[in-house]
Amino acid sequence: MLEIKNLNFYYGNNHILKNISFNAESGSLWGLMGPNGSGKTTFFKCILGLLKHTGSQIKINHLDYEKLNTSKLAKLISYVPQEHKPPFPFTVREMILMGRSPYMGGIFGLKKEDYIEAEKAIEMVNIADISDKPVTALSGGQRQLTLIARSIAQNAPVMILDEPTSALDFNNQITIWKILKKLAETGKLIIACSHDPNHILWFAENTLVIKNGEILANGKTDDVITNSLLKEIYGIEYNILHNDNSKIIQPVL
Repeated sequence: MLEIKNLNFYYGNNHILKNISFNAESGSLWGLMGPNGSGKTTFFKCILGLLKHTGSQIKINHLDYEKLNTSKLAKLISYVPQEHKPPFPFTVREMILMGRSPYMGGIFGLKKEDYIEAEKAIEMVNIADISDKPVTALSGGQRQLTLIARSIAQNAPVMILDEPTSALDFNNQITIWKILKKLAETGKLIIACSHDPNHILWFAENTLVIKNGEILANGKTDDVITNSLLKEIYGIEYNILHNDNSKIIQPVL
């Protein structure tokens, strides 16, 4: 579903992403992790075409994204940023319906199917109680849930999420990761960045680790997330504790 070969990106003379090659299949949930400043958000923006990269090839569903217009690309890939503060008081429902914009046709605008997909996303994320509220009046966590619902309504086969749960309480964090796992099981490719390695360990089948703009590790989560890798990323000792069928990462205090 996603093929990346030799991705490089420069900010001026600073070489931020260095020869990154990465493949991911549909029907999988990937966790992306790495220290602050490692290039994770830049990596996402290059995939989305928001930043101009060099010497690389990116294909989505076997299509060269360089040859795709904005509308076609939006039907293939959706994006949830870390934070978004809309300048206008759109309602939550209106915001989610914006995810249907790639499917609008000329003067005909929104169709019945668009409203159905928006309502399904509202129900999946469980935000019906705020669906008529203006997004400018929401908390940061509620805005983030709205952005996730908008991405779900967009119904693209690839979903990119940059710290999707950072503004959410613990219950909503777990709920969103469960939703992402469920969406992957329907055949979507989900790539979600998180600074909490426990979330990735609990929910993501695969993990990509970036450090200093390079791939440090890539593969099955249970194989990738180890004590030594965590120390290399974060600089301190961690233990991975086993509890029945689950694991939890705990710093050595």
